[in-house]
Amino acid sequence: MIKMTLLIARKPGMSVEEFREYWGTTHLKAVASVPESKVSRGYRQQHNTYVVPDHTAAAPFDGIAEAWYDSIEDAMTFINSDGWWNIIKRDDLNFIDITKTQIMLSEERRFD
Repeated sequence: MIKMTLLIARKPGMSVEEFREYWGTTHLKAVASVPESKVSRGYRQQHNTYVVPDHTAAAPFDGIAEAWYDSIEDAMTFINSDGWWNIIKRDDLNFIDITKTQIMLSEERRFD
């Protein structure tokens, strides 16, 4: 199983509520409109609570997006698609600080 994890920072000047609303509605619809998104086995959004223990540094992200794929080839099919570049990445500019947002493709290993 391949997991795509995006560590997302909101656009400067955008409130937390504006970010959450846009990401959870408008952007979600944009992602779903891309035919290649169907190769994903699942998608989740994790919205930062901004609660952190005193002895730990807070993560500099407003959310985490995760999607799962059967193979690295399936993940790359999505990432290299016209829809990724012309719909998703274009819409990212409306609510994401692309200079701070990061992506990682990883191979999940379970030990339970």
